[in-house]
Amino acid sequence: MKWKFWQRNRYERLSDRLRRSLKQEFDLTWEALDQMRCTQHQGQSEESSARYIQVLDPVLLADGQISLQDGELTSHADAILFEVRVEEDGAMYVTDKRSAVAGSEPQDQEGQS
Repeated sequence: MKWKFWQRNRYERLSDRLRRSLKQEFDLTWEALDQMRCTQHQGQSEESSARYIQVLDPVLLADGQISLQDGELTSHADAILFEVRVEEDGAMYVTDKRSAVAGSEPQDQEGQS
């Protein structure tokens, strides 16, 4: 049997900094934030390296409706609640990707924390 560790689900708890930022910007409850999970990967922004985070819907995760394949979440864009970019200097930019179905309007602009 061969283990394909790169194909495992790699859901992580939100960092304390990200939890505080989402709480402050979007007035989410601590209980909701505790249930959310995220995926992360390193990438390039315009001039520098950045870390990209996708915050995922805990209901879809619990139901097993979504899974990661090679670290990419491609077929379930509706499961992404927030997209976050963390620059090398620590600047954090959050984009709200929630749909109106979830009870909130998505915001087109990015918020900086």
